[in-house]
Amino acid sequence: MDNCENGPYSLHRLLKHMALIFMLSFMLTACTFGIGNNTTTANPTSKASSITPTAQATATATPSIQLGKQTCPKAVSNASYWEPKIPTQAATSQVENIICANLMGRTTLQALISVRHKDSTHVLDLHLYDNITDPNPKEIFQLTGLYKGETRVSVYNTVLTSEVNKNSPQNQKLTATTMVNDLQREFKWSDGKQTLVPVTFPGLFPSTTRYQAEDDQQEVNQGREAWKLSATKMATTFVASPQLLGWHNGTKATIISGGGEKDVEAVVKVENSAPADKKTATITMTRLENNANGGIWIVTKASCDGLNIDSPEPQSLLKSPVTATGTGAAFEGVIGKIMVFDSHYNMLGTADVQGKQGNGNASFSTNITYTPTFKTGSEDGTLVLFSYSNADGSVTGIAIVKQLLS
Repeated sequence: MDNCENGPYSLHRLLKHMALIFMLSFMLTACTFGIGNNTTTANPTSKASSITPTAQATATATPSIQLGKQTCPKAVSNASYWEPKIPTQAATSQVENIICANLMGRTTLQALISVRHKDSTHVLDLHLYDNITDPNPKEIFQLTGLYKGETRVSVYNTVLTSEVNKNSPQNQKLTATTMVNDLQREFKWSDGKQTLVPVTFPGLFPSTTRYQAEDDQQEVNQGREAWKLSATKMATTFVASPQLLGWHNGTKATIISGGGEKDVEAVVKVENSAPADKKTATITMTRLENNANGGIWIVTKASCDGLNIDSPEPQSLLKSPVTATGTGAAFEGVIGKIMVFDSHYNMLGTADVQGKQGNGNASFSTNITYTPTFKTGSEDGTLVLFSYSNADGSVTGIAIVKQLLS
């Protein structure tokens, strides 16, 4: 009887205990696998969930300097933001373009503002600002009065400009409406001067400025002027130029190094078997922007044995008159002529070069006076030393140095 009487009670109590144990077990399991708990320390998937902070770290990674034109912050991307700050005059000028880039060599963006004048000259003014999202951004560079001016930012984070030089030989023959943009310049940030300063492009041919070279590259990209992709054709075209060596018939080009489809450098020897003299020149070139995928060749050096310009150093800022020193082969005291050219190989000045010894290899020091056609700044140019044949007066040798002319 007692067993029968106690059985239901014991069974009831046992069931309650089992239910309690089951509930405790379920709660423990839930805690172990993160169910209903935001804590990740006990979560077996915590390694996977650690991807989230990594993604956040990527999104907020330390900023880096980017090359070329960048997207402007939305707040400063409209002309209406800049017009009162410059300021423009609604009746006579307006903001035409806004370019943001890392122009100061820092991770913060600067804004290059183009202001176009509303008259027949279409003059362009440039204003460069730092701290562009501040209520009062700081103007750090200004360039005004670019006749029919254009501007852009290079992949080297330099400012490129193009404008009409009204005094150039090619524009002096044209009317104001037909004048062409023939003056291209480049400006780079200087930490020392805390502004943009003019710099030279190392190219000698076929482009003497980066602006021209970028335009030439676009022509080639569109299927035109494919010869600019051939190192040998570039070398023979260079020596054939009438402003330079003028070698046409009997010219042979041989690649000394590089020059292949995927090479970014080339050295080419060019020989000209003229009736009077056999002449040789070594042409050094690189691909624009070191682009091995279709970059055009740019001549950066041309030399002939025994002919050298030692000073001024390449890419110096020259002011007339300039003293040039170097060496060359003299005949009865004469080495040749030295000339100053602008970026289109218009001659701006010339001088005879006399050796310090009468015959043979001789050093020289010569003063050259030149007259730049651009009066309100500097421009790319070249200093070129020529030697000539005693038999027929043809050019037998060249030494050429890129310079900045003022």
